[in-house]
Amino acid sequence: MGFRTLNQRLFDWAHGSDRPQGVSFDLDERGRKQIFLRAYLRDVPLKPGEHPVSLGVGDRYFKMTCILDDSALNLQSGIGVAGASGRVVGAAITFRIEPTRPVTNLSLKANVFAHTSLGGSASVASSTDGETWSEPEKSDPKNQNHVLVAQRGTGYETASRFSKEPMWVRVQFAANSGTETNTAASLDSIEITAAVAPPLN
Repeated sequence: MGFRTLNQRLFDWAHGSDRPQGVSFDLDERGRKQIFLRAYLRDVPLKPGEHPVSLGVGDRYFKMTCILDDSALNLQSGIGVAGASGRVVGAAITFRIEPTRPVTNLSLKANVFAHTSLGGSASVASSTDGETWSEPEKSDPKNQNHVLVAQRGTGYETASRFSKEPMWVRVQFAANSGTETNTAASLDSIEITAAVAPPLN
C-alpha cells in the first residue's frame, strides 16, 4: 500500500470559507501539522471562578479554562481595566490549556491594548504547574497595540517534545493613572499555536 507525501495541498480544506472561524491548519518549518486557534472571550463571565472557554473545532485538541480571582471585580466589559481616582486598578486573567492529545511547540499569543497615556500596561507570563511563572513579557510603552507571547516550557528539548502536559498563561493588566479614564488596558483575543502531528516522510 502506498503513502502520500505530506504537503501543503493536503491542508487546503482548512483554509476554505466553510471552515469554523478562528481555526486553521498549516505545515510548520519542520513539516509538522500545525494548528492555529483564535479564541474570543466575550462569553466569559467576569466574576471569580473557573470558566470553560469553547474553542469550537479546537476542542478536539485542547481543553481551555479561564481562571479569574477576586481582581475580576475590576474588569469591565471587553475584558479590560479603566483608571480610577486616587488608586491603581489591576486585574489578572489566567488560562489553563490542556492538550487532549500530545502536541509540541505549544504557545499562546495575547492580542492586548494598553494605552500608556491612560496609565495602561499589560504583561504575560507562562507556567507548567500554575505556581512557578516565567519572566513576564511586558507591553511596550511606545505602542498601544501589543502582541505578547508565552510558550510552554523552556529550552529546545522541552519546548519541542510532544506531550499532553498543560500550560498556564497569566495576563495581567494595570491602569495606574490615578484618575478616572476610559479603558486603559484590555485583552482583545488570544491565539493558540501548536504542532499536532509529526512530519510524514
